[in-house]
Amino acid sequence: MEQRLIKKKLSSHLINQTFRPPAFSKHPALTSVGKTADILKLFPHRNNKFSGHPKDGLSLLEFITSLNAAQEQAKLTEKEFKHMLLSCTTGQAHQFLIDWLDDNDEDMGSTYHQLALRFDNRMTAEEAKKDLFYYKAPKDKTLAQVESHIMSLSHRASSIYPPGESRKQARDLESCDTLIRCLPPASSDLVRKVHGELCTELGKPCSATDLSRALHNLRHSINADIRTHGSSETRGRSRFQIKNNSINKNKQKNSYSSYAINTASMPSTPQRGMSSSSRGTSRGATRPANGQRRPYLPSSNPRFPSNRGGPRRGSARGGPRRQINITGCSLCGQGNHKTEACPNMRNNSGKVIRVHPVQGTCGLCPGIRKHTLHHPSSICPFSPTGCLFGK
Repeated sequence: MEQRLIKKKLSSHLINQTFRPPAFSKHPALTSVGKTADILKLFPHRNNKFSGHPKDGLSLLEFITSLNAAQEQAKLTEKEFKHMLLSCTTGQAHQFLIDWLDDNDEDMGSTYHQLALRFDNRMTAEEAKKDLFYYKAPKDKTLAQVESHIMSLSHRASSIYPPGESRKQARDLESCDTLIRCLPPASSDLVRKVHGELCTELGKPCSATDLSRALHNLRHSINADIRTHGSSETRGRSRFQIKNNSINKNKQKNSYSSYAINTASMPSTPQRGMSSSSRGTSRGATRPANGQRRPYLPSSNPRFPSNRGGPRRGSARGGPRRQINITGCSLCGQGNHKTEACPNMRNNSGKVIRVHPVQGTCGLCPGIRKHTLHHPSSICPFSPTGCLFGK
């Protein structure tokens, strides 16, 4: 009698078990290589093994559901099912099953329970119930989408009850109550009225499915009310919330960063060689103690002249480049004519030709003219055969 009470106490985790094991056969099914190969095709053992990693595409719920469905067709014994379970896992889950099955002579119910404790990443029933309490229908959702979300949370929240009529009643009660509470006032009163009339006609609390069917002819008006008066928060609350907003109110963010990193709390390290008077001034403007921006004043020191506002070479600050006016001809360097009508550009026969200035410079020109004129080297007028040779 005492041993039986102890056994019931140690098996209390199986009363409200998340994943229930399948039924097993008393006769072996893997009696030949052909039957083993055919049964292996029913289980997820090839490219879809369960590893238990959070980033794995196969969750524990999908894995155990596929195992139970395959067992209904294969009808394996419990020992054969354990070997098949090992062949369908990899990584951390496989290592855990090896250690668990070798050291303990436990049934599959306890094995499923241990797998759920370690690799079930779904939200808990308490978290789902809390989300149901704070849920409000957002503006960008329809009534069908709101009902689907409530049904998913209520299924998870009611898992704390044993399977059966009590769990079903708790799920329907949570779904109906949350639907009435999350809608805008006008729609909430309408759904509450329909829910009360339906319960009176049935003589018992209606289910969430019955309430959804009764609201079929009112969906258009409820959807319009949700779009107008629904909640504007479409996303859940942030997992990383700032507890005290008054501390971070006046903090500045670095706009040069890709993610606007908050740099207000970072200590400012002065550069080497800077004096203490110049560390607090910024380029282009100074900021006094009252926080107002003061325009930049040019330096009056002759050793450090300021060229702000004057012409700048290049476009480092976004302005146009300075245009340099060149007088005279850029082909031969003489100032008595323009580049378009240069009489010194001649071919080998001495005929004047029209030449456009090139991007590079001629390296055959003598003296200070070298690499200053923009004519082709093949018709250089200062070459021994040119018209300006010796001039």
